Amino acid sequence: LIGFFGLMEYFRSWSAHYVDVEDSFWGFVMRRFLAYYYTALNNGSGLLLTLEWPTYEMEHVLSWLYRFPALIGPIFRYAFEVQTLDYTFLGRFADPEFNNMSGIFTIYYDMGVAGALLYAGAWGCFAGAAYASARARRGVLRLLYPLFFLSILEAMRVIYLGDPRAFPAVLTLVLGHALFRTRVDVPSQPHQIRRARRHATVEGRWFRPRVGRLFGR
Repeated sequence: LIGFFGLMEYFRSWSAHYVDVEDSFWGFVMRRFLAYYYTALNNGSGLLLTLEWPTYEMEHVLSWLYRFPALIGPIFRYAFEVQTLDYTFLGRFADPEFNNMSGIFTIYYDMGVAGALLYAGAWGCFAGAAYASARARRGVLRLLYPLFFLSILEAMRVIYLGDPRAFPAVLTLVLGHALFRTRVDVPSQPHQIRRARRHATVEGRWFRPRVGRLFGR
């Protein structure tokens, strides 16, 4: 995570400005990395301490829906009477530039204690299912496993799965899997499997490994 963060910061901040004012690249990366996380946690805890919650407006959990293009985003904001996504807490008590609000406290702010626990339970179940699907190398959830993995890494900083940057990836992967996956009729009965293996000639090199993989052989 730190290596990936450092790579991104090199092109985003270091080469443009901080190379002239900082002595060490990795010292800069570590200070900036820690600053992202502790300001996010501080903002999230401050949000709960200073404002009324839960709001049930899902401003953070469904941030991608509030920012959806065309008419969907504006209609959703109008329905919940949220005209802007600029955080009230940052404008009144903190710094709007440091807009990471944590991926933990903001769930409580949107959904309350019971809702946050249900959200975390569903999040964990889907993350576990995605991991199992990735290990088995089948199922649409295997494609979403990297996103769930990243959402766990970033939990202290942002609700990654609710962020607009994650939604296009989820939509693209799910639709791509549904439209372009190869459908294979796999025999289900033992005698069908034996017949398929016996008669596989030209297709043998392609068919047999997949049948064996699916049935643990």
